[in-house]
Amino acid sequence: MLEKIDLFRSLKPEDVRELEGKASPVAYTKGTMLIWEGHQPDWLYVIEEGKVQVFSTDAVGHEVIFGLLGPGECFGELALLDDCERSASVKAVTDCRVWKLSKEAFQECCQRHPGIYPAVVAGLVERIRALNEGIKQFALLNVRDRIIKTLIRLSRRGNESRVVDYRPTHQELASMVGASREMVTKTLKELAAEGYITVDAERIIIHRTLDQLG
Repeated sequence: MLEKIDLFRSLKPEDVRELEGKASPVAYTKGTMLIWEGHQPDWLYVIEEGKVQVFSTDAVGHEVIFGLLGPGECFGELALLDDCERSASVKAVTDCRVWKLSKEAFQECCQRHPGIYPAVVAGLVERIRALNEGIKQFALLNVRDRIIKTLIRLSRRGNESRVVDYRPTHQELASMVGASREMVTKTLKELAAEGYITVDAERIIIHRTLDQLG
């Protein structure tokens, strides 16, 4: 499993096998919290199956969702390097199977194989770019366009369309784009009526016309 992760691509096969021997696969049910914001870091997580949500909550319970992560992605590595408190919370939004690697094992691996650090930096740069894009969208785009951009970002390309395999709730989507749930509901209905999207019980299908708008 770990040999497929960008973070460990610089390792030799025998080193990956040794690292996997120190990791533990854990199954989480939908809704389970994996990380709490403000807690001390103990583990690196690698997703094998399912999806998780990365979010932050303020003192009165307002929630901001930073994004969704799926199979082959990892999280929690940055806090393990600087020993700072977790900067966000993470919960399973589907049933998940996740590999956990302890802080000690990850730090030892980094010390023995410094080639991991460029991959950590690359991941950090990618997150900074995503943050900058999010700031630009909030500053320059209206709610409808922010929803379109977010749906495209969450989707994967199919044969004739793009598909959002995990359909976020209207409240989750509202937390991602900085809008009210009512506005998200209204906009999704408009996009569906205009033929840009098709919504079923589990997914959202994005047609090429909407892809071109984004």
